[in-house]
Amino acid sequence: MTVHLPLGFHSYVANIGIKDSSDDFTLVVADATCAAAGVFTQSRFAGPSVLVSREHIASLSARAVVVISKNSNVATGAEGMNNAREVVAGVATALSCDPTDVLIASTGVIGRQYPMAQVRSGLKSIPKQLTATSAEAVATVRPNELRPPAVVRRLKLRSVAQPRLATAAASLSA
Repeated sequence: MTVHLPLGFHSYVANIGIKDSSDDFTLVVADATCAAAGVFTQSRFAGPSVLVSREHIASLSARAVVVISKNSNVATGAEGMNNAREVVAGVATALSCDPTDVLIASTGVIGRQYPMAQVRSGLKSIPKQLTATSAEAVATVRPNELRPPAVVRRLKLRSVAQPRLATAAASLSA
């Protein structure tokens, strides 16, 4: 069964070489900037993706959410923050939008830097036409223990361990 994103939303799913040969990069994009809201971890040990997305969501609008799986980019210091900002900037360039219109989420191994050579190559490969279904997008970012939902109207990461320590939750709506 193919599940489609709501009208005006598109996605792109790919393997950019984060860990193995399975999909690890998901991009969900609205045709235009739209209302957005985010709920983030209460942990004082929030990763760069959470910190960047908190900054960007302050405007209550967004155009895209990029999710990298298999690497949380948490506990990576200033380099990890720079890498998260570079991912956001690369997505913004590919979409011809402002970097502050892009939210980022990461889930996976803690304490490892993104493999930026592979990430940069992946960012350059983002096509102009995004065609993945929402089921593909959710399958890429969901924890292995969860099954894909029957109906997908938003992209949402879930914490397996503890709700207050969730990586991020992001939603775009038209």
